[in-house]
Amino acid sequence: MANNQLSFKGEGGEYKIWWDEKNCIGRIFVSGEIQIEESLKITKESIKIAEQYGKKKGWLINAVKVTKPIFSLRLRKIMAEAIKVMSFGKVAVVCTSTVLRVTMSFVLVAVRKKNVKFFKTEEEALKWLKEE
Repeated sequence: MANNQLSFKGEGGEYKIWWDEKNCIGRIFVSGEIQIEESLKITKESIKIAEQYGKKKGWLINAVKVTKPIFSLRLRKIMAEAIKVMSFGKVAVVCTSTVLRVTMSFVLVAVRKKNVKFFKTEEEALKWLKEE
């Protein structure tokens, strides 16, 4: 983890966001339930990181430990806004939950993001992000 990491706990889970200097990607880690207020914080921080580091390889979102999928319409809209902000480069989502993958797919279709792929491990995701 980098020293520019924002890490906090919310009502239902834990959240981390940081710029990974080694791999030139933004990283987001989410565990537990995804909450609206925490998602707003992540969105604001992702905007700051995108503005600071500009166009690089992309983002890696690790959602393996998410326990409650995104069902609220407001929360899906927040996620869509975050993904729009992260529109530079690729977005790799590490997720093993079928329900979460389907929900995220709806969000991705809504924002017309095409350079997004789902993976079961961070290693696979990093490999894809590093490909030209």
